[in-house]
Amino acid sequence: MTALLDKASPSMQGLALLDPEVADRASLVRKANFLSLEEIDAIKTAAAKLRARQGFQTEELHSTEYRDPIFMQADGFFLRELPDVHGKICRLVSEVDGDNWMMLASSG
Repeated sequence: MTALLDKASPSMQGLALLDPEVADRASLVRKANFLSLEEIDAIKTAAAKLRARQGFQTEELHSTEYRDPIFMQADGFFLRELPDVHGKICRLVSEVDGDNWMMLASSG
């Protein structure tokens, strides 16, 4: 995990991530209508592009069918493909953290 964080943006470096079991019990914050339909479509398009680049079949699957996971943040893909959506998500993460947990502020 440390190697992944070393490649993260400076604001994420040194972040003491929660143990997954603790994170599963943490409070959940929902943000209704955070992404527009256009942003969701752009994310789907970028995901399809990444899946194709990784050699996955790109045909449409029903939402209940299993897909091997892809990691859109790897190697800066999400930031390069969707910088505005990336920024919007990062701002929300910072805002929600500040309102609820202050984990990012304590990460230095």
